[in-house]
Amino acid sequence: MHWNSLQEFLEMGGYALYVWGSFGVTFLLIALEVWQARGSWRTELTHLTDALQIEASLQDKSPSSRPSATLTSVMPLTPSEESGGIKTGNPQPPFTP
Repeated sequence: MHWNSLQEFLEMGGYALYVWGSFGVTFLLIALEVWQARGSWRTELTHLTDALQIEASLQDKSPSSRPSATLTSVMPLTPSEESGGIKTGNPQPPFTP
């Protein structure tokens, strides 16, 4: 398509409202997506920072002040869980007669 002037280009052959409106809505939605992604990233970064601070404070405590019971001392791991396998859902060993 060839336009003889800037005015003809902006009018888009009588469809300026639809063409420029669709560009505006698209730009607005992309801007909202970027804004939301940045907000989610900041929230996740804050959660990770808090978790690292909590973990560091727990590691700094002496062993006598921490509880001695752990999940693995209460319920031992199966061989597949010890090697990093996926838990199958049943924590009890299978019945063997």
